[in-house]
Amino acid sequence: MYDIGWARSEIAVEARGYAMNGYGMAHHRATQPGSALYARSLVIREATGGSVVICCVDMAMVTHAMRDKARQRLAEVIGDEFSDESFVLTCTHSHSTPGGCGYEALYNFVTPGFVPEHLDAVIDAVT
Repeated sequence: MYDIGWARSEIAVEARGYAMNGYGMAHHRATQPGSALYARSLVIREATGGSVVICCVDMAMVTHAMRDKARQRLAEVIGDEFSDESFVLTCTHSHSTPGGCGYEALYNFVTPGFVPEHLDAVIDAVT
């Protein structure tokens, strides 16, 4: 027997004129909201314990920072049933997304660098 749940949460990022992630061009800037971006999650829990968490975010890529912070938060929320080995974080690969969500300089090249608010918005939507 399994318990299955799903959710969709908006990635709430304010358009502040920063370059969008993935294009590699500083002139592609988000100055107003367009289409909403979401995190879509599916959780499958076995009656005997253990959970599988699958989440797809509307982002250009999944950075190490995204996965690490989401894993930490989910471990707090789910508790002992959460396992890093049963957590999948993937993306739609949209280039019209906020940047600055990783610690890697190359990914933040056209944005104003690392933007903690953007990373927090993604993690809040995932969890």
